[in-house]
Amino acid sequence: MSLQKLNIQSTEEFEEIEITLKNKVVKGLVSNLRVERSSVPEGVYVVGIREGDSEIYGQLKNYVWVNHLIDIIIKEELTLPEEGLYFLDEEDDKLDAECYNLNYLGGQMTLEAFLQN
Repeated sequence: MSLQKLNIQSTEEFEEIEITLKNKVVKGLVSNLRVERSSVPEGVYVVGIREGDSEIYGQLKNYVWVNHLIDIIIKEELTLPEEGLYFLDEEDDKLDAECYNLNYLGGQMTLEAFLQN
C-alpha cells in the first residue's frame, strides 16, 4: 500500500484555515492528503498535524510521519520545535509557546488564489 500524495500545483480547491500561535495568526490551506514536498514552489511552506490521542488534533510539526491527519499550506516559514506544538482548544490568551489552535474559515480557494492574496 502506498500513501496518497497531493501535487500542490493541482487546480484543487483547499479549505481556508488560520493557525493561531502565541504571538501571531497564520493563514493557510488544508489538504487531507500529504502534500508532495517536491511540488511545493519557492516561498510556500507545508506543516503537518498528527492525529491526537484524546483530541482530534495532535502535534503541529514540520512533517508528520505517523498518524498524519492534515497538511497545511502556508506562505511563511514557521520555526517549530522538534517535538512540535500541541493543540489547545482554549481561549487564545491561554496559548503559550508550546501550543496552537485552529480556526476553519469556511471558504475554499486554489493555491494560485491563495498566493495572490
